[in-house]
Amino acid sequence: MKRRAVDFNQYQRRPSNKKRKKILLIIFFLSVLGLIYISIPYLNFKIKNEEAKKYEQVGIFCGQGAVDCFYIDGQGIVYESAPKTSGGLVVLIQDYSARKIKLYDKVIDSELINKILEIKDYLSMEIGLNVASFDIDSYPTDKLRVVTNESWYVLFSLKQEIKKQLLSLKVVLDEKIEDRINLQYVDLRIENRIYYK
Repeated sequence: MKRRAVDFNQYQRRPSNKKRKKILLIIFFLSVLGLIYISIPYLNFKIKNEEAKKYEQVGIFCGQGAVDCFYIDGQGIVYESAPKTSGGLVVLIQDYSARKIKLYDKVIDSELINKILEIKDYLSMEIGLNVASFDIDSYPTDKLRVVTNESWYVLFSLKQEIKKQLLSLKVVLDEKIEDRINLQYVDLRIENRIYYK
C-alpha cells in the first residue's frame, strides 16, 4: 500500500479579491487613525504656540488665591498659563475679585495696563523702587494697590492723573518720610492730600 501525503492547503479557502481589498482598506484606515492619534499632541502644541505668538506679553495675571495665573498682553487678554512670580522684573497683577478667568478672556482694559506700566517704570527709574505686585480688589475698579519690594504699599486713584500722584509720592518720600523701614502705606487717592503710616 502506497502512502500518500495529503496537502491540507488545498482545502483552505483563499479569500476572494473583494475580501482582500476590504482587509487592506481596514488596515489602511487603522494605520491612518494611528498616525492621527500619535500626531494630536504635537499638533495641539504647535497650534497653542502659534496662538500664543499673536500676543505680546506685558506681565502675569493671577486670580484670587493665585490658583490660576496667565500671561497677559497689552490689551488685557490672558492667553497662556503662567507660573506665579514676582520681584520687579515681571509685572504681576493679582486680582482678588473672585472672578472666574479662562484663557483668552479680556480681564482688564488696556488703559489700566498702560497705567500699571507707567507706575512700574516711574517707581523703578525715578524712586528706585521695585514693585512686588499690582493688586485689584474688584473689577471694574477705581483704585490700585501697588505693593513694593520693601513690603509697604501705595494706593492710587484711577480716577485721577497717575503722573501727578507719582510726583506727589516722590515728594513725600524725599521730604517727609526719612525711614521707610516702618512704613506701612502711602495713600494718594484724595486729591491734594497724602496720607501715610
